[in-house]
Amino acid sequence: CYTQLFEPIYSCLIEGLLHTSDGLSRGRGKELLRRARDAVELLKQTEMQDFLGDRCAVDAVKGGSSTVIPAGTAVVYAVLLPRRVELLVETRQGLQRFTEPVAREPMRALAGRFATALRTSDAGFLPMSQQLYGHLLKPLEGLIQQQGIDTLVVLPDGALRMVPFGALHDGHQFAIEKFALSNVAGM
Repeated sequence: CYTQLFEPIYSCLIEGLLHTSDGLSRGRGKELLRRARDAVELLKQTEMQDFLGDRCAVDAVKGGSSTVIPAGTAVVYAVLLPRRVELLVETRQGLQRFTEPVAREPMRALAGRFATALRTSDAGFLPMSQQLYGHLLKPLEGLIQQQGIDTLVVLPDGALRMVPFGALHDGHQFAIEKFALSNVAGM
């Protein structure tokens, strides 16, 4: 039910909000980014409700609710869209957006192969780990350095939930060696 009905609707909403935010004034663009982030949270809530089979079992997401993000922490919403991956990153300083031009299906396939390689102890996992790092964490490196981020709270979308972000490799070290990491279903 969820993947056939709700995922395409929320995906279009999120994509529309992000597209509309392009080129708008700073204030209006940031408001649309916040609305896109709230739509991602609603998507996560709908997934959880579908999984639990009870629409009442999950509290409703309250738009505009303020979550205090500690200094040194970044909340990373990794969203798979049909033609790209959007990374919405919220820190104490505000919300920022990073776009990676890799389509949903190749990312799903890569995430699946990577997860399988880890489960089967396949020594060939490292190139996939580095490729995923390049798409999911490398775009954030400037922000991470600038704001002194040492903790990442990741809200992965779809197949990215199979990816242990700590196992992503930058070519020198694993992400778990650089950050405290946590994957969560929603904020």
